[in-house]
Amino acid sequence: MCILDNHFTSILLVPLTAPTDPIVNLIEPRSLTISWTQATSPVTGYRVCYTTNTNADLTNVCDNFVDTSIVSNQQSITNLIPFTVYRYAVFSINNNLELGSILQNERTAQTGSSVPVRSLSATVNSYDSATVTWLAPLLEG
Repeated sequence: MCILDNHFTSILLVPLTAPTDPIVNLIEPRSLTISWTQATSPVTGYRVCYTTNTNADLTNVCDNFVDTSIVSNQQSITNLIPFTVYRYAVFSINNNLELGSILQNERTAQTGSSVPVRSLSATVNSYDSATVTWLAPLLEG
């Protein structure tokens, strides 16, 4: 309660909530586009923190980040290293308060050459058709 000029004014404090369901929508060699479900509490914006340290906590130290506006629930992080695993988290911001989402890891795409597929085979069905099958490449991380 605040007392202003002999009148009582009540202030409702709403706890800050974290964004949920962070997911990478677009993977490119030098960028990742991340989206999330917006926080249920009032926010002034969001911050996407990221690092190549896949064990990083990111709740105490965030050297690399991109801030977004309140209306956005998607952000691209750019100038990344191709074929590198990044750890990221999305934080709700309300003035000086921050609350983060679940930490996630994602690899940027490879450039220049393709990642080899496994168990590639082809079968000729007729003079104008063939069946090609393969297994997806194994990616570390």
